[in-house]
Amino acid sequence: MGAVLASSVVTGSLYTIMALGLVAIYRTTRVFNFAHGMMAAFCGYISYQIVTVWELPFIVGVLAGIGVGALLGLLSERLLLSRLYQRTPLELVIATFGVSLILQFLIIRLWGHEERGVSAPFSDRPIVANLTGYDLLVVAVSLVVVALLTAVLLRTDVGLRLRATFEDPVAARLAGINVSVVRTLSWTVAGAMAGLAGVLLTPLLFLSPGSMNIILITAFAAAVIGGFSSFYGTVVGGIGLALVLNLGGTYVSLQFRNLILYAVILVFLWLRPEGLLGEREDESHATEGERAGAIMRRWHQLLTALASLGETIRQRVLFGHAPQWLLHALMILIVIVAPPILGVEWQLSLGTWLIYFIAVAGLVMIMTYGHQFSLAQNAFMGVGAYATAWFVADRNGDWLLAIVVTSLGVAVLAVLIALPSARLKGAYFAAMTLALGLALPEAAYNWTGLTGGGDGKVVPRPTVDGEPMNGDQQYLLVATVAVIVFVALIAFRNSPLGRRMVLAADSPKAARSVGLSPWWWQVTVLAIGGSLGGVAGSLSALHSGIVSPTSFTLDLALLLFVATVVGGSVTGAFWGTAIVVLVPVAFKGSQEFSIMFFGLTLIVALFVLPRDMSGTDVLSRRKRPRGEPVVPAAQDTRSSIVQPKIST
Repeated sequence: MGAVLASSVVTGSLYTIMALGLVAIYRTTRVFNFAHGMMAAFCGYISYQIVTVWELPFIVGVLAGIGVGALLGLLSERLLLSRLYQRTPLELVIATFGVSLILQFLIIRLWGHEERGVSAPFSDRPIVANLTGYDLLVVAVSLVVVALLTAVLLRTDVGLRLRATFEDPVAARLAGINVSVVRTLSWTVAGAMAGLAGVLLTPLLFLSPGSMNIILITAFAAAVIGGFSSFYGTVVGGIGLALVLNLGGTYVSLQFRNLILYAVILVFLWLRPEGLLGEREDESHATEGERAGAIMRRWHQLLTALASLGETIRQRVLFGHAPQWLLHALMILIVIVAPPILGVEWQLSLGTWLIYFIAVAGLVMIMTYGHQFSLAQNAFMGVGAYATAWFVADRNGDWLLAIVVTSLGVAVLAVLIALPSARLKGAYFAAMTLALGLALPEAAYNWTGLTGGGDGKVVPRPTVDGEPMNGDQQYLLVATVAVIVFVALIAFRNSPLGRRMVLAADSPKAARSVGLSPWWWQVTVLAIGGSLGGVAGSLSALHSGIVSPTSFTLDLALLLFVATVVGGSVTGAFWGTAIVVLVPVAFKGSQEFSIMFFGLTLIVALFVLPRDMSGTDVLSRRKRPRGEPVVPAAQDTRSSIVQPKIST
């Protein structure tokens, strides 16, 4: 037990340092920095280069890691985040994801995929209570960091400015506080803490491009348990979480340690998202009064002008009719003629494209019409795939019945998850889905009786009249389901129910005034999105013929996420999915370039693409009688697109 407590103190100290960096950024910008873990990893590799390769003293590696981390935080805020504060929290989190992917590309490009290690500066012989000299150093550094941050926050003018910026940036500006400088300072400090944590972690684990992902989610769990608005709570959360994980790994099972972590995150987010020592936050002024930079203002003026031009062309040439019918017909035509044109060798990739389209269409419902950030679509796909494999391979069930039953089962699961999750917003919802997305492959590896573990499960090919389907028939099956899903979602979006969905998401107060419940609509949207992930997973199992944990990792969640951001609508999902399927083929000789491409795509999409592309899903437009003058397009394109018609 003494060894468990000692280990908990050390690992809890490291979790605390990482979590404090996340909290420092959140307290000034209300952004959960998904690049925090990759910043720590990059600084860990810098330490490896200095200490192991160049054989310089460990303290030089520590100072270099802190300096590089601070620089990464400064550049991320000044070059990217500072230009996006007027955007939604969802878009800010997307930007940090883009930064994370770019840093991952740099790590792979500079140091490769091989694991790297750094030796501890002291002997590994225990000194006090099973703690080595290096363990004591980690604990001491953690205490110093906590003391300094507490003193700065509570005893200095800088701390007062930080707290004021978090509570209300507009009021802080009116009080004479330079909010821009405060935010830059918080990102710089948080980057330095990420660098410190990354360097201190390198002697305790092997470095790899994804080694800090679990540390990131653990640090977030520590902040969630303690409370994102409380530095003291973060310390309690870090130590407490380390103790729970070490006790679970020692007395329950080490292989389920990560699953325990994900369960702790979900329980706290569902039951007490503000944490043990945190307070409920008022986000009414979070983005109010934010100012866009000159470049962003000019770009949005250009987008408005293009929208006005498009509206003029639509009214004069099409007499007010929407041109989307032609676009949708073209999409369906491409699905039909693609295999004969591209050939048999493209048939598998085309099938994968349409399967991913179904999953991305579900994510579009969650992100575009639910305004939530989800990284759990790979989990719903995995559940659908394994359920189909069990039904067909283990129970000799009919494959068509398997698709139907699996889809309904995943829909029920999605509802059960959506019920406690619908009230979560922004980073909290994103982290909840991240925990789900990481839990699925972890559970699949360990639940060998059902999933086959790392070897996976073989799924028999679907049959027609007792004969296995050939490639053309399998593609036809996937294409048919994809077209049905597309037509159904477009019809739903243009129905009275779809207009109610848009109203509940875009204007909750207006929805309540006409008797609609935004919470129930949020549950509905989340359930639809998750169930479509199950449909995609079921088709994936039948299409590929095998289901394994490596098929549904976080990498898949990121691919689907990129396609959703680029697509921006159900219609756009068709083209966004084509990008994420075809780009890896183009970069098949160098995987790291596709990672960089996706990261840059996320960032560029925030600046270049319109903020709302859901207008491509709207089919009905009022017809302009001949001779009637053209009405200029509205400044806010969303108001001219949604046009909710609510009857009470």
